[in-house]
Amino acid sequence: MFKRLKWLSVQNIWENIQELLLRFPVVAALTVIGTASAYILVDRQQKIHTEDTLDHILTKILLMCILGIPLLTGLVLLYEKFQWKKHFYWVLQAVGVVLLGIYYFVLPENPSDFSMVQGTRLLIFNIVAYLLALSVPFYEKSHSLKFWRFVENAFARLVISAFFSLTLWIGIALSLAAIDYLFGVTIEGDTYLKMWILIGGIFGTWFFLAGFPSVRDSLPDRMEQSRILKIFIQYICVPLLSIFFVILYVYLGKIVILWDWPKGGVADWILGFSSAGFLVYILAYPLLEKSEHPFLKKFFRVFFALVIPMVIILFMAIGIRVQEYGVTESRYLVALGGILLLLSSLYFLFSKQKELKMLPYLAAGFLFFAAWGPWSMYSLSVRSQYARLQNLLGQYHLVENGHTIQIQDENTIPLKDRASLRSKIEFLHSHGRKDLLEPLFPTVKPSSTVIYNDYMFAEEAMQSMGIKEFYDYSGIGIPEDPNYTYLNVQTMVLDTTGYDNLIGPVYLYQEQFLPRDLGYTIASSTFSFWYDKTTVKVSENGSEIFAVDLAPYFADWKEKYGPTASRKDVMTGQMMVDGQSAKARFKFFFEQLSWKKDGDTWSLQEGTVKVLVDFK
Repeated sequence: MFKRLKWLSVQNIWENIQELLLRFPVVAALTVIGTASAYILVDRQQKIHTEDTLDHILTKILLMCILGIPLLTGLVLLYEKFQWKKHFYWVLQAVGVVLLGIYYFVLPENPSDFSMVQGTRLLIFNIVAYLLALSVPFYEKSHSLKFWRFVENAFARLVISAFFSLTLWIGIALSLAAIDYLFGVTIEGDTYLKMWILIGGIFGTWFFLAGFPSVRDSLPDRMEQSRILKIFIQYICVPLLSIFFVILYVYLGKIVILWDWPKGGVADWILGFSSAGFLVYILAYPLLEKSEHPFLKKFFRVFFALVIPMVIILFMAIGIRVQEYGVTESRYLVALGGILLLLSSLYFLFSKQKELKMLPYLAAGFLFFAAWGPWSMYSLSVRSQYARLQNLLGQYHLVENGHTIQIQDENTIPLKDRASLRSKIEFLHSHGRKDLLEPLFPTVKPSSTVIYNDYMFAEEAMQSMGIKEFYDYSGIGIPEDPNYTYLNVQTMVLDTTGYDNLIGPVYLYQEQFLPRDLGYTIASSTFSFWYDKTTVKVSENGSEIFAVDLAPYFADWKEKYGPTASRKDVMTGQMMVDGQSAKARFKFFFEQLSWKKDGDTWSLQEGTVKVLVDFK
């Protein structure tokens, strides 16, 4: 696989760059634009930006470029497949750029308004674009071996590009660390991230594209020369798959004999083991096309037959979860994965052609189906969770004239149902469905200085109904130790009025374990944060300038938020400490803190904090 690589030389690198710019000019430009956008965003991340238009534009450009790389690369492969005239190349690229432009304007104006839907939809569109880019050029019958070979070459190039990029970054990072340590030159922490963005974004992507295989160069029969891969498949993968399915079928026997309904989590195991089997089938595909491997052919016929009963168990398990808790994206995808397994198994069992490229076609089609339209996983999940929210509100008489009211005694609602109420409110808010939530909770509104995130809206909504206890930690394995306290802020939304700079989130290390190069730079000052026993300390350019002892706060917070509980979730500002040095004011918002009391002595265990800084 790697023997065909040419020896690296300046001339060869220059020729590869020229070939890249001739073959993928628009894609190369997108990588530069996307890398520049990411670099500038990282460079600006230490400052607070209120409605910063430049940040919004750069984020949207970055997302557009991420989607554009597989989309425009796929259009180049399509052009090469049909060997159209040159002007068709630019027509296809122009169509791709127009689609990216539409995507840019479809994105929310403010990226902070992104819901989970936009994020996962972008991921799905990228996966679909990669699947189609690799498989569509081989749509003809009996081209599966060429397709397999093409993907092998592309994957080999990806591995080499990633290895070279990582090696280059590690080398430069070690050089910078040596300069920092030996010469006392301060290297800012984000410099290493910036270097990775430049190396991965431009060098890695360009190196990958420069050696990206041509559709017409794929050779189908070289797999037979790989003796190691044959041994790996026959003597490692096949026995492991056999063990996996023996375990699953023993569990199936338990269900039949004891008539015990399957656990919801078994669906994930079935999906994982079956997907692993299909991956082994893909690796072994060239071997299956040869007559000297009859055992592998028989094994995979049995494998596909065994998948079908397992898929039925999968549907039973996920059906139980849906009946109990409603539809969510993860359950939708598991069910869709089961359908994909079923159709793929039936196809490879009974089809004479057994075209490997049917797998990416089916996967791409199913993913696009799941991401768009009224039948999508988002639409069905929202309808299901909203209906269950309405049922719970109605069951406990919490709705009057279309909006929620306060309950007299929250203990009349079981803790499990209170937790379910909060979960469904948070779910709908994370999906951007304020149109459904605002009529129910008209008093929960953002202000000019506080914008609700999903956690915060859910908690404020629960409190607007007079419900203050709504987290159910039963069964998650946290020890009940009256001397141990863990406080977690689910709603880290800050009012930054009066402060110009934000640092964090900062993980607090003990002084002896504080990494030497860990600092947060504002203007010409580099700040470090650590703790010693119960005292949080701050240094500026290596000199300690501020310290605050948290011991007096521990007793108060423990009394307020759970004197006997090992874990408690609180809201923003309920774990806040402020203070000042000669040069600056500080306000500490602790996101997470844990401490322990041994006799009369307190000890801080771990903590994460965001720090507002205002220079005098």
